Amino acid sequence: MVEPCPTAVKSGRYSAPTPRSTSSTPVKHDSHAPVLHIGVPNPIFEGDLNVYVIAGDPLTLIDTGIGTPEALESLEAGLAAHGLALADVRQLLLTHKHADHIGLAADIRERSGATVYVHEDDWPGVGDLDRRHGEYLPLVHERLKRCRVPQEEVDKLAKFLGHGKRFARQTEAQPIKDGDRFEISGQTLEVIHTPGHTQGSVSFLYGNHLFTGDHVLPTISPNIGAGELRRTGMMQRYLDALERIARYQTDELVALPGHGPKFSNLAERCATLARHHHEREEKILGVLAESAEPMTIYQIAQVLWSKLPGFHIMLGISEVLSHLEKSATDGRVTEDDGYFRLA
Repeated sequence: MVEPCPTAVKSGRYSAPTPRSTSSTPVKHDSHAPVLHIGVPNPIFEGDLNVYVIAGDPLTLIDTGIGTPEALESLEAGLAAHGLALADVRQLLLTHKHADHIGLAADIRERSGATVYVHEDDWPGVGDLDRRHGEYLPLVHERLKRCRVPQEEVDKLAKFLGHGKRFARQTEAQPIKDGDRFEISGQTLEVIHTPGHTQGSVSFLYGNHLFTGDHVLPTISPNIGAGELRRTGMMQRYLDALERIARYQTDELVALPGHGPKFSNLAERCATLARHHHEREEKILGVLAESAEPMTIYQIAQVLWSKLPGFHIMLGISEVLSHLEKSATDGRVTEDDGYFRLA
């Protein structure tokens, strides 16, 4: 896990050399180039990662899978099944900075010379990963301290993170931003900034395909807060981005998420996710209302989720914090030295 900050970027249209091979068997598609799906195993996060291949000119990958030998082998086998190889890839578009989405970017770039693109706000998590990785653990400690997590739990998480394997390598990448466009086989792919899960989370629109990354998932709600340890206001950004992306709904649109099956009810799913977060905010406020004393974020998380093993403690407290930040901005709660009460 790494943490980015904004950086400047040159934007515009991008192109790349013609790939050596574009023969493939397409799945159902409505764009000028076939869109292929490859499932890549992911033992750490939310289950298998969906890698998408736009088998056109230039040959394009959307996300990569986590940086493990098993994931690399699976990606290579998936490409080979369509008559393709890593060496054919000419550009790699990343939906956000998390390791299960960027983990194989360095391997792909080394084998193919492909250009890697990621939103400017998530660029440091790819192009400056080594430095960011070194800064991550102190930021975790700072977050846990703010949330009043007991020291024994802090020590457990530090041990878990300290013994964890690196699942991504730093690689050269080009920053992109909202509204940037790529041309693939005569069809425009548009970058849509959808912050919340991370600040630099993006979706990509190509024909009737919308690649949503972890912004909109069909069966689970993405975590808000744990991916951004330097920023505030992530919950409101996420809700605003849900409202924006829902407007892309058409009868022909197919949403292709980072995890789980494709779906077509984009606007309905966005409304469900927004409703889920509004209900969670009300539940948090209800917990505070039932307490005779102000509560810490850790105490609230313990009420919501009785068990938060391993890294889940970070996910849980960060999501509670993101909700409380929004509630504080809305004037519904107040904070005093890490203790929250109803306003």
